[in-house]
Amino acid sequence: AMLAGERGRAARVAMRVVARAAEVCDAEKLLRISQAHIDGCTYIGPGGLRFARELVALGGRVAVPTTLNSNSVDRRRWRAMGVPASLGEPSEALGQAYLDLG
Repeated sequence: AMLAGERGRAARVAMRVVARAAEVCDAEKLLRISQAHIDGCTYIGPGGLRFARELVALGGRVAVPTTLNSNSVDRRRWRAMGVPASLGEPSEALGQAYLDLG
């Protein structure tokens, strides 16, 4: 159902990622979950930020309580800490995108 887009485009995109990972790992089935953890939230380049923003733009919201890894920078104090804008701005934007997902 999710792969067919019945829960929206963002859910379809996210499920395609999960399905591909399951295929690569030769998983026989997926499990029902009651919580999740997103591991790829550290800014390492524009692709991850683009992916998170696209999920937001498509109306994406987490479906279960979700935790994240720490961000690349302190979202409130990166400027005061001397972090270059080239890292601070996209890191802050990535953190905000994940917050926008719920």
